[in-house]
Amino acid sequence: MYLPISSLCGTCGTCGRREKESRRLLLRFGDGRLASAELMGLSAAADVAVLKLQGTQAKPLRFNDTLPRQGDQVSVCGMTQHGLEAVSLSGHVSQPRQRFRGLGEDPATRFVQLALPTLPGMSGSPVLDKDGKVVAMVAKKFEEHGLAIPATRVRQVAECLEAGHPWRLPMLGLEVQAAGTLAAPAVLVKALKPGSAAGAAGVEVGDVIVAIDDTPVASLLDMREALLARGDARFPAQLRLRLRRSEATLELLVETPRG
Repeated sequence: MYLPISSLCGTCGTCGRREKESRRLLLRFGDGRLASAELMGLSAAADVAVLKLQGTQAKPLRFNDTLPRQGDQVSVCGMTQHGLEAVSLSGHVSQPRQRFRGLGEDPATRFVQLALPTLPGMSGSPVLDKDGKVVAMVAKKFEEHGLAIPATRVRQVAECLEAGHPWRLPMLGLEVQAAGTLAAPAVLVKALKPGSAAGAAGVEVGDVIVAIDDTPVASLLDMREALLARGDARFPAQLRLRLRRSEATLELLVETPRG
């Protein structure tokens, strides 16, 4: 399923994993119209791709960049793997910032968990609030849960790709591990790669990462989310790291390359 995002140049967004092997595609609209499309850009890290429609314009959907709340009513409209017509499903948000174990890979973000059936082939489908605005994009299915990427992240990545720039994460060049306690979790610097940006800025093994820019870091997922949010290659990859070293708190400015 593809999510119309811009009326200016006729583009639409979808999940990145759907388009890894495709440069040109044929899209079918809900009213039966067909349109050819070309891949404009893709971020595997963010799981977002942008396609340019050829010879047609799709009416863009409106976005609601506010994260939905637990219990909010939502609807999903999309195509399924084997169905020939679009389907719609209704349910509610069971958890707007869900973390999961057992997804097969380490997720780079928290998902909007949906209490509604998510069928194979629905990745890329819009999740709509009661006003018809997009609050998320379906990304995957886990057991009976539908998992979606928040609309804010989809919009940020799509706008970057649409402008012709990649979405690449800053590379600090360090190894980290979960530390602390259940009540006070932390992220500890385990090792530094030779010539790393973090090492050049003064980061040391044993430092505890407290925050990246203004985003608090208490888990590996927090750190991945903070780095993913700074993937826009239109801007310098300059990060402020707040660290705890013994009893002292330090703030370092790190100029990083992008992955």
